[in-house]
Amino acid sequence: MKTILFVSHDANRAGAQIVLLQIMKQLKQRGVSMHLLLGGGGALEAEFEALVPIIKLPQTPTYFFGNKVDNVLKFFRILAFIQKKTAEKQATDFKRAIADAQIDLIFLNTVAASTLFEHIKYLQKPVILFAHELAMSVDMYADATQFANTLKCTNRLLVVAQALAEYYEQKHFFPKENISIFTLIDTQEILIKIENARKNNIRATFGIPSNAVVVGGCGNAELRKGNDLFLMLARSVLKKYPHNVYFMWVGLPKNSEIYAIQTFDIERMGLADRIILVEPTPDVFDFTTEFDVFALTSREDPYPMVALEAALNQTPVVCFEKSGGLPDLVETDAGAVVPYLDVEAMSAVVQNWIENPETRKKLGNKAKEKVIQRHDTQQSVDNLCAILQSVSGTEKNS
Repeated sequence: MKTILFVSHDANRAGAQIVLLQIMKQLKQRGVSMHLLLGGGGALEAEFEALVPIIKLPQTPTYFFGNKVDNVLKFFRILAFIQKKTAEKQATDFKRAIADAQIDLIFLNTVAASTLFEHIKYLQKPVILFAHELAMSVDMYADATQFANTLKCTNRLLVVAQALAEYYEQKHFFPKENISIFTLIDTQEILIKIENARKNNIRATFGIPSNAVVVGGCGNAELRKGNDLFLMLARSVLKKYPHNVYFMWVGLPKNSEIYAIQTFDIERMGLADRIILVEPTPDVFDFTTEFDVFALTSREDPYPMVALEAALNQTPVVCFEKSGGLPDLVETDAGAVVPYLDVEAMSAVVQNWIENPETRKKLGNKAKEKVIQRHDTQQSVDNLCAILQSVSGTEKNS
C-alpha cells in the first residue's frame, strides 16, 4: 500500500470526521502509511495526531504583534511587507511538508475538502473523494467552481448509499462506473461504548423515570437536521401523552442562535419539562443509549452514523422518505419510513410504539441485526483497501 494523504476540512466531532478517524485507525492496524491535511482544528484533532502526522493548511494570523502595534505598522506601511513575507514562508513550509510526506494518493473526506484540494492539486496524484453529502449539504459546504474542478480530478467517488450514487451521477454527471458505495462502521467498538454507557444512568441526572419513554434525536443542530420538525413532533406526541414521555436532542450548542429559538419555542409551548436539549458532548452514548425511539427528522441526511448507532442500541428508527440512504436500511422491519416532512405520520408511528413496547423491541432487535449483517467492519476495510490499491495505480483524470 502506498502513502495516502487524507484531507479533512476540520477535526470537529461530526459524523464524517468520526468515520474518517475510524478509517485511519483500521488502516493503521494494517500498516498503511498515512498523513492528514487539516483545514481547521476541532475536538478530534488530538486523536488524529495520535495516529498520523498532521499537516496544517497555512493560516494568516489575525494579529502579528497585537492590535495596537499592528495598526502602527500598518500606518507606516510595514505590516503589508510582514504579511507578504509570512505568507511566502508559510507557503514554502507547507509545500516542503507535503513533499517530505511523499504522497502517492489523495483521499478527500467530504465535499468541503474540495477547498483544500486547490492547495495540493499541483501534485497530480490519483484522487478519491468520499462524498458524505447530498444536494443541500453540497450547496452549503462546497464552492461550486472548486467542487466541479475537484470532481474532474477525481478517479473514484465513494458514497455512503445508493441515493448518493444516483445524485452524483444524475446531477453532477459523474461516471457511474467510477462510483463505489462504501460505509465503515466499527460495530464492535460501538457495541462496547453502548454497554459502558448504559451503566451511567443519565436519566437520573434529568429526573426521567426509568419506565418513561424517551424519544431522541441527535446531531449538530441546523435546518437540514430538522430541529424545528423535532419540536413539532414532540408537540404532537405530547398532546396525547403528556406524562411519562420525554423528548431529548443531543448536539445543540447553548451559544447558538438555533438554541435560543428552540428554547423560546419550547417555553411558549409549555413543554420545558418534557423536551431536553443537550449540548454537543464526547459522551454522546451516555444519552443515546437511553433512547427508546430514535426520530430522524432530517430533511436530508445521507446515511447518518447516529442512526446506525441507534440501531446497534436496538432502538427502532423512524425517518422521512426521500431524505437520504437510511430508508434503505430501515425499510419496514427496523423501524418506519414516513412521507417526506409528514410530521403527523411520524407522530402516529411514535405513538404506536409508545403503546406497544413489544413492537419497539422487535423492530430494535431487527435494526441491530441488519447493521451487523450489512456492515461487517473487516469486510468494509478489505473493500476499501482494494479500492485504494486499484486507484493508486491509475493516472490522474483530466
